[in-house]
Amino acid sequence: MSKEAHSWLLGLNIYTGKKQFEVSTEAEDFKFFPMNIVPLAGKSEFMLLGTYYEPEGRVAKDASLGLASWRFNTAGKVVSKKYNSWEGPIGKYLPTDAKGKVADVGYIYFHKVLQTEDGKFFAVGEGYKKVVSGFGVAAGILGAMGGGGSNVSMMKLKVTDMIMLQFDEQFDIKNAKIYEKNSNSVEMPAGASYLTPHTMALIAKSYKAFDYDFTQTDKNHTRFSVGYSDYVKDDDFKGRTFNTISYIDGKVTTDKINLPSNKATWMRIFPAKPGFIMIMEYFKKAKTIDVRLEKLN
Repeated sequence: MSKEAHSWLLGLNIYTGKKQFEVSTEAEDFKFFPMNIVPLAGKSEFMLLGTYYEPEGRVAKDASLGLASWRFNTAGKVVSKKYNSWEGPIGKYLPTDAKGKVADVGYIYFHKVLQTEDGKFFAVGEGYKKVVSGFGVAAGILGAMGGGGSNVSMMKLKVTDMIMLQFDEQFDIKNAKIYEKNSNSVEMPAGASYLTPHTMALIAKSYKAFDYDFTQTDKNHTRFSVGYSDYVKDDDFKGRTFNTISYIDGKVTTDKINLPSNKATWMRIFPAKPGFIMIMEYFKKAKTIDVRLEKLN
């Protein structure tokens, strides 16, 4: 029940089963919150990637200062550190303020950070904002009129666009792009009005409310595809779509697959072999499950 959180990195020797090292990621110049770990090809070192905060910052409540990478050796010693601040290097590629808020997109929730065989790093994120909930306000008014309360917050989280940042081998940012999609909203439980948008994003993640689905890559990490869901409404098609942002042969491409309902009770999408996704549909009336592979471009 503690309101304080602390982050450590624990290394285990898989041959002996003994602890190799245990180091705090908050004992340096910034408070570091790791998201991913990547072994460095051809070296007995690895890189820890994540967001960083002020030394007295609160990871679950405060806005991060940017993205950081710490390089470790197998003894758990920090070999080098790199910090990319929102208003500094990242701000050259995205319209961000000092707190990491991107214009028209909001803050970024990072789902995945990965390295490809050519040494490049990619950070995949999704925008979010704290906004007023019309439903929550109406529920609060009706609850007050009835002498009670409401179990829905007057503030909700709005999930916006996808974002991908690209870094070189030294973790210097080289590119960033916003991929527009339809926004969706996540209602929050009562009392969430007092929470920061960052804490609300953690709740939304536990609800699986973000549109990001998964990232799939081949064994040698020569290519990858980021999958996310969207909803379109145009002359040709109205309904759910599955979208991908792919990195193949040094180039980034996009693809979209329309997902007609076919009167299925529910539909799930899973990663399959590289270049494919698996779509599973359940039909309650017929009591059947259909499974098929769809090829990505």
